[in-house]
Amino acid sequence: MKFKNTTIAILLMTIILGLSHSTQAGEDYLPGKRPANEIVQNDFSEYMKELQDKLQKTWQPPDFMEEGHVRVYFKLNRQGRVMSASVIESSGNDIYDESALEALKDCSPFGNFPENSVREFISIKYSFDTILIEEERMHGYYELAKANAKNNPKMALEYMNMALNHVGGEEASGFLYKRRAEIKEQLGDYEGAAKDYETYNLFTKRTNIKRVHLLKHLVENKQSAYLYHYLAYAYEQVGDYKNAIGAIDKAIELTDENGKLKYYRNTLLQKSQNS
Repeated sequence: MKFKNTTIAILLMTIILGLSHSTQAGEDYLPGKRPANEIVQNDFSEYMKELQDKLQKTWQPPDFMEEGHVRVYFKLNRQGRVMSASVIESSGNDIYDESALEALKDCSPFGNFPENSVREFISIKYSFDTILIEEERMHGYYELAKANAKNNPKMALEYMNMALNHVGGEEASGFLYKRRAEIKEQLGDYEGAAKDYETYNLFTKRTNIKRVHLLKHLVENKQSAYLYHYLAYAYEQVGDYKNAIGAIDKAIELTDENGKLKYYRNTLLQKSQNS
């Protein structure tokens, strides 16, 4: 069984927001005509497939969340350039949200609109999702464990054991040990929970060290606020606050929208002083 981070991007909706000035104002809304949204979906079907494929290949989401979801809203002009982009449904994590906006930035321009289109621009709502579990059966056990964790922890523990039996001790499975430890605590098995937490912490430490080395390599090839923010987080996880502050300073330099980054810097500074 392959256990790794998987990424999924799903196109949710396309909305017409602009018409060519050379087009009659109400042309698409005349009686007997197809609705404008239907027209743009048909005209842009291949364009959207190519857009989705490009985003999937470009997106580099953080790998520290068990499951992630962020929804963005962006506008493209006729040349396929991103005119604006914003998060309309946050993942709850700034770095994860930034990864989606970074992908849009890297993919722009997406290419010219279809020749038969008269649209000046289109607006798209797009969902970026990740889950750490690739294998379908194990994912099913994991979901059943979560569903039973509150009301039937014994059953939840059985399902979590089934999920872990598919893993074989791979480091990426660390969060499963944490989940099982929480269930064992509910059942009063504090010794078993402590062992699972110990395994979780060991796997997490190894993963964090690997993440630092990977991100250091990435920022050497691409200078971006997102990657430096992510690198700062990675340094924080291994307790290297000096380099974490240095990384977040680079992130702040690379973007004007750095209010949250400055706040994070203050947090790192406080942790550094208290360590």
